[in-house]
Amino acid sequence: MNRRKLGLSCGGLALAAAGLAGCKTLSSFNVATVSQAVVTDLGYLKNGLSVIVGVVQALGLPVDKAVAFTDKAQTAIALISSIATGMLQSSALPIVEQIRSLLNSLLPALQTAGVAIPPFINQVIQAMIVLAPAIYQAVGILTAASATPAQAENLQAARQVLSGV
Repeated sequence: MNRRKLGLSCGGLALAAAGLAGCKTLSSFNVATVSQAVVTDLGYLKNGLSVIVGVVQALGLPVDKAVAFTDKAQTAIALISSIATGMLQSSALPIVEQIRSLLNSLLPALQTAGVAIPPFINQVIQAMIVLAPAIYQAVGILTAASATPAQAENLQAARQVLSGV
């Protein structure tokens, strides 16, 4: 499945368009721009997770560690897929928080496996961890205008890493 389809399969995410439309702090952003950014970022996460699951399965991890890692990644992918067009903010935020939690648990799960982790895997997971709060903020109807220049730079770097996966 290509990245474009992955982004589209995340649901168009007009995510509480009424809530976004009611937000007066969107400055230069509009509902469509914010929604499309969230869809794109969710697509990056989904694609990144799919790629690293395949790579991790080839690392020769102990079976229990490989299963635990794959379960976490597959759960995150399922949660990303569950975010749908028109979903209310109150429904989406807990899902996005679960995704953040799962992403934050991926590296520790690999580090305890006792095998060398390729730098690529670490870079992709770190990029996903950087991107997850931006998705949470967008879903929470906070704008990118509230990000500091350093945060904006980190987000752009994370998107660049994940767009190349």
